[in-house]
Amino acid sequence: MRPDSKQKVLLALYTEYQKDLPEFTRLDHEALGLSRDVFNYALKKLLDEEFIENAHLIWGEDRSIPLGVVLDVVKLTPNGIRYIEELFALNRTLPGRDKVRAILTAAGDWDGEPLLAWIQEIFREL
Repeated sequence: MRPDSKQKVLLALYTEYQKDLPEFTRLDHEALGLSRDVFNYALKKLLDEEFIENAHLIWGEDRSIPLGVVLDVVKLTPNGIRYIEELFALNRTLPGRDKVRAILTAAGDWDGEPLLAWIQEIFREL
Protein backbone atom coordinates (compact mmCIF):
# COMPACT_ATOMS: atom_id res chain seq x y z
CA MET A 1 0.00 0.00 0.00
CA ARG A 2 1.33 3.40 -0.97
CA PRO A 3 -0.22 6.17 1.11
CA ASP A 4 -2.08 9.09 -0.43
CA SER A 5 -1.19 12.68 0.48
CA LYS A 6 -3.50 12.87 3.49
CA GLN A 7 -2.16 9.58 4.86
CA LYS A 8 1.43 10.75 4.32
CA VAL A 9 0.87 13.87 6.40
CA LEU A 10 -0.95 11.98 9.15
CA LEU A 11 1.69 9.26 9.22
CA ALA A 12 4.48 11.86 9.45
CA LEU A 13 2.68 13.50 12.38
CA TYR A 14 2.08 10.11 14.02
CA THR A 15 5.72 9.06 13.80
CA GLU A 16 6.89 12.44 15.13
CA TYR A 17 4.36 12.01 17.97
CA GLN A 18 6.19 8.85 19.08
CA LYS A 19 9.14 10.93 20.27
CA ASP A 20 9.31 12.06 23.89
CA LEU A 21 9.37 15.68 22.73
CA PRO A 22 7.80 15.90 19.28
CA GLU A 23 8.67 18.90 17.11
CA PHE A 24 5.76 19.12 14.69
CA THR A 25 7.03 22.38 13.22
CA ARG A 26 9.83 20.39 11.50
CA LEU A 27 7.22 18.93 9.18
CA ASP A 28 6.63 20.76 5.92
CA HIS A 29 5.66 19.99 2.33
CA GLU A 30 9.27 19.59 1.21
CA ALA A 31 9.98 16.89 3.82
CA LEU A 32 7.22 14.76 2.28
CA GLY A 33 7.85 15.63 -1.36
CA LEU A 34 4.45 17.30 -1.71
CA SER A 35 3.51 20.64 -3.23
CA ARG A 36 2.66 23.33 -0.71
CA ASP A 37 -0.99 23.36 -1.85
CA VAL A 38 -1.38 19.58 -1.54
CA PHE A 39 0.28 19.57 1.90
CA ASN A 40 -1.89 22.43 3.18
CA TYR A 41 -5.07 20.89 1.80
CA ALA A 42 -4.20 17.50 3.32
CA LEU A 43 -3.96 19.23 6.70
CA LYS A 44 -7.37 20.85 6.08
CA LYS A 45 -8.83 17.40 5.37
CA LEU A 46 -7.25 15.98 8.53
CA LEU A 47 -8.80 18.81 10.54
CA ASP A 48 -12.19 18.34 8.84
CA GLU A 49 -12.13 14.60 9.54
CA GLU A 50 -11.05 15.23 13.15
CA PHE A 51 -7.80 13.26 12.85
CA ILE A 52 -5.84 16.29 14.12
CA GLU A 53 -6.64 19.49 15.97
CA ASN A 54 -5.02 22.84 16.70
CA ALA A 55 -3.42 23.23 13.27
CA HIS A 56 -3.93 26.84 12.28
CA LEU A 57 -4.76 27.30 8.60
CA ILE A 58 -3.89 30.60 6.92
CA TRP A 59 -6.42 31.59 4.25
CA GLY A 60 -6.27 33.94 1.29
CA GLU A 61 -9.14 35.80 -0.27
CA ASP A 62 -10.61 32.91 -2.27
CA ARG A 63 -10.54 30.46 0.70
CA SER A 64 -10.29 27.42 -1.58
CA ILE A 65 -6.82 26.22 -0.57
CA PRO A 66 -5.02 27.34 2.59
CA LEU A 67 -2.02 29.54 1.86
CA GLY A 68 -0.15 28.22 4.87
CA VAL A 69 -0.41 26.30 8.09
CA VAL A 70 1.02 26.68 11.59
CA LEU A 71 1.77 23.37 13.33
CA ASP A 72 3.38 24.49 16.58
CA VAL A 73 0.46 23.30 18.75
CA VAL A 74 -1.03 20.62 16.47
CA LYS A 75 -1.97 17.33 18.06
CA LEU A 76 -3.34 14.04 16.89
CA THR A 77 -6.81 13.16 18.08
CA PRO A 78 -7.70 9.68 19.33
CA ASN A 79 -9.35 9.14 15.91
CA GLY A 80 -6.11 10.02 14.11
CA ILE A 81 -4.04 7.73 16.30
CA ARG A 82 -6.53 4.89 15.92
CA TYR A 83 -6.61 5.33 12.13
CA ILE A 84 -2.85 4.84 11.77
CA GLU A 85 -2.73 2.02 14.31
CA GLU A 86 -5.50 0.15 12.49
CA LEU A 87 -4.02 0.88 9.05
CA PHE A 88 -0.70 -0.69 10.09
CA ALA A 89 -2.17 -3.25 12.55
CA LEU A 90 -0.15 -1.75 15.40
CA ASN A 91 -0.58 -2.89 18.97
CA ARG A 92 -1.36 0.30 20.84
CA THR A 93 0.57 -0.92 23.91
CA LEU A 94 3.90 -1.07 22.04
CA PRO A 95 6.54 1.54 22.78
CA GLY A 96 6.92 4.27 20.16
CA ARG A 97 10.16 2.85 18.76
CA ASP A 98 8.49 -0.51 18.12
CA LYS A 99 5.53 1.17 16.43
CA VAL A 100 7.82 3.10 14.10
CA ARG A 101 9.83 -0.07 13.39
CA ALA A 102 6.61 -1.88 12.41
CA ILE A 103 5.66 0.99 10.10
CA LEU A 104 9.12 0.85 8.50
CA THR A 105 8.72 -2.88 7.93
CA ALA A 106 5.34 -2.32 6.27
CA ALA A 107 6.84 0.49 4.18
CA GLY A 108 9.49 -1.75 2.62
CA ASP A 109 8.25 -1.16 -0.93
CA TRP A 110 8.20 2.65 -0.67
CA ASP A 111 11.65 3.13 -2.25
CA GLY A 112 12.25 6.71 -3.25
CA GLU A 113 9.35 7.95 -1.11
CA PRO A 114 10.36 11.06 0.92
CA LEU A 115 8.02 9.89 3.69
CA LEU A 116 10.18 6.78 4.12
CA ALA A 117 13.24 8.97 4.72
CA TRP A 118 11.24 10.98 7.29
CA ILE A 119 10.20 7.83 9.17
CA GLN A 120 13.75 6.43 9.08
CA GLU A 121 15.04 9.68 10.58
CA ILE A 122 12.42 9.53 13.35
CA PHE A 123 13.38 5.91 14.06
CA ARG A 124 17.04 6.90 14.47
CA GLU A 125 15.99 9.63 16.94
CA LEU A 126 13.95 7.28 19.13
